[in-house]
Amino acid sequence: MAKLNIWKTGLSITLIMLTLMAPSEKTLGSVIKLVYLHGAMSWVISLLLIITGVIAAASLANKNWYATARASLKVSLGFQLVNMAMVPVVTGLTWGVLFAWQEPRVILTVFLLGLTLAIYLIEDSFAYTKVGSLLLSLPGVVRLITLGRIGRLMHPSNPVGSSDSIAIKGFSLGILLVALALSLVWLVDMSRREKREKT
Repeated sequence: MAKLNIWKTGLSITLIMLTLMAPSEKTLGSVIKLVYLHGAMSWVISLLLIITGVIAAASLANKNWYATARASLKVSLGFQLVNMAMVPVVTGLTWGVLFAWQEPRVILTVFLLGLTLAIYLIEDSFAYTKVGSLLLSLPGVVRLITLGRIGRLMHPSNPVGSSDSIAIKGFSLGILLVALALSLVWLVDMSRREKREKT
């Protein structure tokens, strides 16, 4: 437990430092640093939701996976809440509005957060049942279905990939990998807690 807390603290500090040290960009200036972090969080959330769905599907056949699926949903919810807190800041600084409701990606972000939160609140009533497993898998299924199908109005297509700057690409990748590592450490920690609470 203490080792995991050290990892969580170290990775959180590394994530903050990488974001602060990331290069500025000619159009958005230093605001782009928040965009790097927001983009990384969005990818990590998508991956967490899909992982939750896969583990929840496995728990239909083997209930030993249920605690991990439940832990994964909780970690994804935490990351979604942090990301949602960033959305009005990022969209406000880049697009001049707190919530760009006409942007399909913003709508999807809000929908997935609402769905995940609703499942988190009602799942206890169905814990360790097939209904509970199906509920836990639902956000991941929705995210899988929407991958590559969500349009964009204001959101750029691939700002990092289309950049000529190796520094921008490198820092963006670093922020993504550290955010992913942090989410996985949280997943291990929450999974252990869930298993302890069950026994």
